[in-house]
Amino acid sequence: MEVPAILTIRFVNMGKSNSRYDIFGTLKKMDLAEAVRNVIRDRKTEKILADPQNPVEYTAEQLNSGDQIVKQAIRDSGWAPFHYDRRQDGLAEPWRAWWLNQTNCQKLAEKLPQLIPDLKPGNKMPGLLSGCGSLTLFTWLPQPNETGPESSKRERINREHLAATAAAVQNFLLLLTAEGIRNYWASGSLIQDYLFDTLKIPHEQVLAAAVFTHYPDPLTPVEVIAGKHRERRSPNTAWLQDVLIDP
Repeated sequence: MEVPAILTIRFVNMGKSNSRYDIFGTLKKMDLAEAVRNVIRDRKTEKILADPQNPVEYTAEQLNSGDQIVKQAIRDSGWAPFHYDRRQDGLAEPWRAWWLNQTNCQKLAEKLPQLIPDLKPGNKMPGLLSGCGSLTLFTWLPQPNETGPESSKRERINREHLAATAAAVQNFLLLLTAEGIRNYWASGSLIQDYLFDTLKIPHEQVLAAAVFTHYPDPLTPVEVIAGKHRERRSPNTAWLQDVLIDP
């Protein structure tokens, strides 16, 4: 009798999170597929905010553990597929990741009024920066400008670069979810428009995602705002259509 292939997998969780992925053992392939499916379905947007005058606090051990998990998730997210070799700085990937720990997030929150003079009252960025354990920015690198017949090809390659970067971001979100770390993918237009110089991000890069990560069991209270669209998803995958080719 053929013995099913067995994969050994460990989802390491931190703190006292009640994540369903606190498991250590062997999983058959079908069990692994179900675990991945559950992670995909459990991923959700959660904006977690704190008062900039009273930012979220963690123990040094919590921060160290959370930072290590997030940094490893960033590395693993780089296994996303990409179609074209970007060939910049000796790297093939079309994306880049920029990471701020909690200290630098809180420093940035303090500087926002000076860096964004027209920041509107009630804007959530100060609260997000004050409520997170860390912030990861994913950018992508457009192809150099070209004219003539090559311009349409450039547009197509750029779409591929953006799609590849989005795949890396989704990998990151799923890994965070599996680790029990709440997360929020923001578009970050203000970051692109006002903060690249402060963050030392080259202006030829384009921001694809600002991912705020929130470590379990903070020592101080935070506000949690759920995403608006989770319950608006089409029932029974109404967006799926079978394609039938005429005889």
